[in-house]
Amino acid sequence: MTEVTVGFGNTALPLAILALLAAVLPYMLSPRDTRSHARVFVGIGLTALLMMVVSGVVFALIDTRDLPNGGATGVMIIAWFYLRSAFRAAAIWGPVLAIVWLSLAQRVEKRRGEDMARGEEQSKTFHDPI
Repeated sequence: MTEVTVGFGNTALPLAILALLAAVLPYMLSPRDTRSHARVFVGIGLTALLMMVVSGVVFALIDTRDLPNGGATGVMIIAWFYLRSAFRAAAIWGPVLAIVWLSLAQRVEKRRGEDMARGEEQSKTFHDPI
């Protein structure tokens, strides 16, 4: 039986990388000048799915334990094991993703407000009271 220790390389570094990815990926997957909350939601959803896959892969790469190889059933058990690890990692990157989502939603509302203000200014300019 091997003893697994918690350290910087197998815990802190992967979680920091995942948190950084959760902060950066939504900006890459959402259109920059969008005025649609639906597009932001799709970008956040894609980020969450991608983060689950990346989390599972990261934990599979850093795991140094010998896991049993039992054919297709064994592969499914191992995949479930890493998926569970990815769900646990969501406790770290999930709040980061939520904060980024709020930031992107504020940007959408800011652009909508600017568009409305510009529209009101243009209507005042084009409607000459004389």
